[in-house]
Amino acid sequence: MTQAILLIAAAFCGFIGTWAVRRVAIRLGILSYPNQVVRDIRPPVPYLGGIGVLLGASVALILFGRDEPIRLTVFAGFVAFILLGLIDDLVEMRWWTKLSAQFVIAGIATVAGFLRGHPGMYWRITGWTPLDAVVSCLWLVTVVNAVNLIDVSDGLAASVCAVVLMCWGLFAESASSSTYLAVAGACLGFLWWNRPPAKIYLGDCGSQALGFLLGVAALDGFLYLPGSKLRILTPILCTGVPLFELIFLTVVRIRKGLPWWRGSPDHFALRLQQAGLKKSQIDLLAAWAAFGLWISGMMIAQAMTRNGVLFLAFLVGGLGIFWKILLMWEVKIGKHVPVVRMPLNSESVEVNGRLNETAFLNTRHTESSWQTEAR
Repeated sequence: MTQAILLIAAAFCGFIGTWAVRRVAIRLGILSYPNQVVRDIRPPVPYLGGIGVLLGASVALILFGRDEPIRLTVFAGFVAFILLGLIDDLVEMRWWTKLSAQFVIAGIATVAGFLRGHPGMYWRITGWTPLDAVVSCLWLVTVVNAVNLIDVSDGLAASVCAVVLMCWGLFAESASSSTYLAVAGACLGFLWWNRPPAKIYLGDCGSQALGFLLGVAALDGFLYLPGSKLRILTPILCTGVPLFELIFLTVVRIRKGLPWWRGSPDHFALRLQQAGLKKSQIDLLAAWAAFGLWISGMMIAQAMTRNGVLFLAFLVGGLGIFWKILLMWEVKIGKHVPVVRMPLNSESVEVNGRLNETAFLNTRHTESSWQTEAR
């Protein structure tokens, strides 16, 4: 009952918090415009929705959350990634600067977890603490960027993260279940505004923070799993949707001769849109896939080695078929109309609480070919 109250309260607070952040972002002109990869021709959309998720989760935890020793360390890392993403949203950091900062935050969180006696913050897989800490730091940064990659379609990242965090909070033993539930509920409230067509985006501040929390939840839950030899794969499977995106994009870009860090429209969500699926259908498909992979991770952890290997082979085969299907739908890049000058005055882009499409369409545009530079 307490968990349900926390989840509902977080969803309501996330809804209110996102509404407030959206209003502020519009007033300040913090808007996202059509770009070379995500080329929706529509009015500019405010972002910084991750702050709305943070507000919703924070209020719900203060009012209804349990006292958990690990929460301060986890939430401090969550807020740190919010701040890093906020800086990136506003000033567009170089990719190597952002990556370095991610490693610093993940490293501090890992060390803080060790010093405060919270092994849920690092992956105990070798028994040698320094190596485990390095692997854990690398894991957290990997998941942070994987979640950031799936945030290319309305509602996608928030849907996947909400499902995975609810699973860790409701169905698995962990040291910070109320934190996962609060953030999952806040994501549900945020989704009211982020569902297709989105009225606000997560921004890097939201996607990076949610990625950090997904990575921590996997490390935390890993400690309480049975001693199966295959349980090492559980965190990977439970974070399967973002990691699949990361691997798929990296391989496809390298095969195309593109730098793996450079933006391209090869995301699975964009390819599924090319195949004719609606954004809402893609969100539902990804959410179910995230749930199925989480269940698979739990099954692998408890299975006998032989049965677990057979199940894993079947799962990898299915993902391989999906990979091949995705390659059938290439997203073609041609010339587009990027925004050169947009109105930043809130009155020129908002009428009665809604973005003014006429103001958007009447601004000056310039035609250019696709030249995406890594952020």
